[in-house]
Amino acid sequence: MRMDNSVETRCRESDGILVYLIDKYDMEHKISVAETGDKSHQLQWLFFQASGQG
Repeated sequence: MRMDNSVETRCRESDGILVYLIDKYDMEHKISVAETGDKSHQLQWLFFQASGQG
């Protein structure tokens, strides 16, 4: 995956891939949140689910 035109970045962790895709392609916040506090809560939930406890 390329984050810009000159540097290739490899991301293998599924949460990292989701965070990258949302930051890059969800500019209108159709599936994510815009407020900083809400984004923190959204990320906490995502990582909790990925840990296998949720």
